[in-house]
Amino acid sequence: MKTQLTKLVMFCGLTLAAFGQTVNVTDNSPAGSPFVITGTLTFGTDGSVGCAIVGHNRSAKPLLTAKTHLELVSASGDAYSYEAFFQHDHFFKDALAAPNSDFEILSDCNIWDSAEIAQYTATMTPKVRATAIFAQLADGTTWGDSKTQQAVMADRREMISYLQSLQSTYNAGGTSALLTALAVPQISSAARRRRQHHLQHVLSVSGSNAVAETINSYLASAANHQSALLP
Repeated sequence: MKTQLTKLVMFCGLTLAAFGQTVNVTDNSPAGSPFVITGTLTFGTDGSVGCAIVGHNRSAKPLLTAKTHLELVSASGDAYSYEAFFQHDHFFKDALAAPNSDFEILSDCNIWDSAEIAQYTATMTPKVRATAIFAQLADGTTWGDSKTQQAVMADRREMISYLQSLQSTYNAGGTSALLTALAVPQISSAARRRRQHHLQHVLSVSGSNAVAETINSYLASAANHQSALLP
């Protein structure tokens, strides 16, 4: 799943009434959002949580990036037990969603730890609220939170720089040099560390040739989406 979980905070527990029920997601996005959000969370009687949350690109242009805020709130709406931000940025891949099509926001609820879910005595099922925070279309048009936009652009630049350095190392020194560079800890940037960890996973699963191919593919996609790399 192409999802970057940027923040996860456990605050308090679910109510007893939630277990064994399916709760519909309420889209709390501001007017004008390029995508809408639908889905469900199902609370098992054993404390497990199943989820199916999707976005729908209602723009006439391909959607490149989407950031969503998900929160579980009490029935009264004045407190929440869980919140998370899910960011999908396809700057280094094909578009996230074609015009008028769906994309996955969340389907894997393994981030939930049933041992952490405390049971209270309230009798009302909590609500699930989702909010579109930021979006960018493939032509570079943006909508939403300006701080998120700045962070996304900064991350892209860091990753481009890192990928270009690995590509140059490979072109000059071959596979051995690439693997040496890939092993160097990236302590200066969280974006570089994420990309490094992904490439190390590619290495462990598919081998060194796949790493070089993946780097080239990412940089080619970045070049194709150059208009979306804003100042």
